[in-house]
Formats: sequence, C-alpha cells, structure tokens
Amino acid sequence: DMARAAWRSAHAGAHAIIVAGGDGSVNRVVRALEGLDVPIALLPLGTANDLAHELGLPTNVLGAAHRVVEGRLRRLDVLEVNGAPFVTAGGLGLAADAALAANRLRQSVRLRRAIGALGTRVYPLAAAGAVLLRPMRHRIRLAYRDPDGGTHALERECAALLVANQGSLGGRLALPTASRNDDGVFELCLVPAASRLRLLATLARLARGRATHLPVVRAREARIACDRPVGFFGDGDELARGRAFTLRVRPAALGVIC
Repeated sequence: DMARAAWRSAHAGAHAIIVAGGDGSVNRVVRALEGLDVPIALLPLGTANDLAHELGLPTNVLGAAHRVVEGRLRRLDVLEVNGAPFVTAGGLGLAADAALAANRLRQSVRLRRAIGALGTRVYPLAAAGAVLLRPMRHRIRLAYRDPDGGTHALERECAALLVANQGSLGGRLALPTASRNDDGVFELCLVPAASRLRLLATLARLARGRATHLPVVRAREARIACDRPVGFFGDGDELARGRAFTLRVRPAALGVIC
C-alpha cells in the first residue's frame, strides 16, 4: 500500500516522497516516515486537500507537479495525539462525527457519483447532518501549557473541540484561530454546547470565516479528559479513541516541497 511503498522508498535512498492523494494519504505517509528526515511533495488528488490548500498549491495536477520540481523545501510542525501524528487539524465531538460521516459518504458505492459531484461541500453537509442527528454534549477537562510555559486548566461542556495546526479544515471551513503550521504551537478552539439551531448558526459562521465568538487558546502541550469514550480525528481520519488524549507539537518535524 501507499505507506509501505513510502517506507521502502525512503529506506532505498529516495530524496523525497511524492504523495498523490488527499490529507488522509499524507497522514499515512507521514506515519510511515516517522524517524526519517525525508521530505514529501504533494499532488492533491483528494477531496478536501486541506494541506495543499494551506500551502497554496495549484489544484490541477500539472500545476502541482511543476511545484514538485520547482518548489522549495519548507519545514512544518507535526502535532501528535496519544503519539499518533497529524499535520492539518483534528478534534473530537461534533468535529470527529462530521469528519467520519464525510468519510463514510465518500466510501459509499451507491452515493459515490453524487458525493463526487459535491466535492468539498460534502464536509459542511456532513457537519450539518451531525448537528441535526446527534449533537452530543461533552464535559471536558483541559490542561495545557501555553507558548510562554505557563500552565492552565479549565472545565467546559462543549459540542466539539478543534485542534488546529492551520487556519482551515474540511471544505474550507475557516477556523478563528489564526493558526500557522510553522510556529511551534497549536490552537484549541472550543465549540460550546448549545441547541441545534445555535450549532447550525456556528457552522454557518465557520463557513463564512466569521466564527470569532468561539474561545481559542494557544498551546505547546495539552491533555484532554472526557466524561465518556470518544473518537479523536486528525487529517480527516480517526486516530485515537478513549477518554483521555495527550497533545504535543513537534516543531519543524516535516519537510514539504512546495
């Protein structure tokens, strides 16, 4: 598979690994290259292509291939949840429910043509469906270390918790985090528990880049404790499941030719 091929190529002396796919493919290759300082390059052939969008890569294959040849090496931060790496954004609660629902829709044989026609719009639609069908409330305890080394703790009832290494995720939903993927920190954005109507309004604000009312904190390390077992997604896929999650940042851990 892709991850095994990347690992073999890296150990055979490849100077870079070209990833033809979306954010999930990038994640699998990054995991396969753990401990190896081999850069990657992107041909964005997925649905959301969040990392490629953040890096300003052309959406067409020919333009992206030109950047593979002519691009420069950038060093990006890699985040970890319980030891599992991810590069773009992640989270739990409604955020995870929506990401996993979008994946199920994309993998449906009967719906493949219709979902393909929707493109990136499948993500906000999946998020709206998650709000309407199962908006759970989660009591979380969050302890984190800020960029200056100070420690903080809070407890909240929330519908979702987003963890950002960049400013957007699935379907170009704009996070109110001013995140950068090369600053050595990550942002945590809390979506407070609310009625379905208010959560849909928050989703609409995210789609328009106007969800500035959501609380955001910056951190180098964090620990999340939940009142029930939940899934944690990153780069569009579920990476961990449980009641406790430890988040860390590895500054400049990934080389990307872009």
